Formats: sequence, structure tokens, C-alpha cells
Amino acid sequence: GMFERWRDPGYRPDEIGRFVWFWLAALAASAVIAVWMIDYSIAIVGVWRTVGVNFVLFGIAIVLLLLIARRRNNIARWLLAVPFNLLILVYDLSHLDEEMARGPLVIIAVLRLGSMAVATWQLFTPAAAEWFRGQRVEEE
Repeated sequence: GMFERWRDPGYRPDEIGRFVWFWLAALAASAVIAVWMIDYSIAIVGVWRTVGVNFVLFGIAIVLLLLIARRRNNIARWLLAVPFNLLILVYDLSHLDEEMARGPLVIIAVLRLGSMAVATWQLFTPAAAEWFRGQRVEEE
């Protein structure tokens, strides 16, 4: 059934658990940043686009998390590692002046990037790589 597919694929190396926690920490930091920057974002792109972009980005981040941690999805691992992380990095670099103008916000942005980097690193250790190559949960 549908829920069968999302079941825990048995053994998971510690790295995958650490990935989940660091990715969740990055999501929490992202939520703080999104709220703190909301007035700025709305002034630039308007309310609906701001809400839409946040909804899509958080959605993608959560879907990638689930695909990686629950489905051992290697494509999701690479999508997270390269384009998604680059997108967030480019966002932070292009909004650096605005983030720095808000004092502590830049610290949270740096912590977010650090958490994302550590989370991503966990997915590429030898044990994690082996796990991704291992037996996948059967597709229906």
C-alpha cells in the first residue's frame, strides 16, 4: 500500500539520523530568516510571491528530507547536495547586505548554511554511500 512505501527501510547508519537533525535545524533557521525578512521580501516581490516562494522552498526541503531518509533516494540526495544548496547559498549571498543590516540575522543565516553543509556532508560518508547503494524499498 501507499504507507508501506514510506516505511523505515530497516537499518540506517548514524549519518542518516544526523542528516535529519541538521537538516531540521537548517529548516528551523530558515523559518526564522523567512519571518525576519518578510517585510523586505514583501516590499520587493509582494505578498503572494513571498508566500508562494516560501511554501515551495520549504515544501521541496521537506520532500527531499523524506525521500532521502525514508526512501534512500539517491536522486534526491544529489538534488539536495547541489542545486538546492546552491540556491540557498546564492540567496544568502545576494541578500547579504540586507541580512547584515539586521544584525543577528546574519548569524542565523551562517548557522543555516553551516547546518546544511554538515547535513549534506553526512550523506556522502562511506557508510551513507553504501546505504544509498543498498537495497531500496520496492517501488509499487
